[in-house]
This record gives sequence, structure tokens and C-alpha cells, in this order.
Amino acid sequence: MKNNTFKTTIIAAILGIVLAVSSGFAISSLRANAATTNKPVSTGFSEKTTHLNVFSNAYYFKALGKCSKGYDWSFKADNKNIKVKCAYDFKSHKYTFKFKGVSYGLTKLTLKYKVSDTKTAKVHMTLFVDPQNYIMRTA
Repeated sequence: MKNNTFKTTIIAAILGIVLAVSSGFAISSLRANAATTNKPVSTGFSEKTTHLNVFSNAYYFKALGKCSKGYDWSFKADNKNIKVKCAYDFKSHKYTFKFKGVSYGLTKLTLKYKVSDTKTAKVHMTLFVDPQNYIMRTA
């Protein structure tokens, strides 16, 4: 009986040593490269989008409107965490609105723009800005 206990102890010790040595080799074979470990993490967000429920650096809304004296637009928002810019192409009579987040929060916004000299279009939007100022239109 003593002989079997002694053999079991020896085998357990040898297996323990083999496991420790192989773990040491496995850990030492891992390399840490400062050039790759300090890279900025990609967010996977695009620079711009026109889609709902997609985060990006900027949300774009495009619309048509032909007025005899150029173009006209305005917006009203319940929060001041978004900047809005508009570019108008006089040849194609297209509005391109750019929304950028400047601080965290949810904004309900009404965008108004002239479709013709006598008609104004209204678009209701809900925009969300995350803590890194990425923006998403949810409705």
C-alpha cells in the first residue's frame, strides 16, 4: 500500500512539473509589441451616414427645394447638443443638411425648409449623441 501511495505522489509531482514548465513556455512565447498594443481602438463608425439607427461622425439629410430667390431653412431643437449646417446646390436644387454632435444627449428637432416659394416642408427628427459625440438619428 505504501508503495502505491509513493508511486502516485511521484507521478503527480512529475505531472505538476510538466504542466508548470509547459505553461511557462506558452506564456513566454507570447509577445507584446508596443507598436501594436497602443494603437487607438477603432470605433467601427463611419464618417457620415444618411441611415436611421447608425452611429457616425455626422448625420446627413438630403432634400429637394426650388425657390425663385434661392433657398431658406431653419430648425428648432429642444437641446443644444447638436450643430446644424446646410449646403444648397443651386443647379440641382438640393439641400444637404449636416448634423454633428457636440455633447451627450437626446434631441427632438424640427427642420423646416422651403420646397417652393409658397410651400415649406417640416421634418421631425430624434437625434442621439453618445459620450464621444457620435450621432445617430433614431426617428
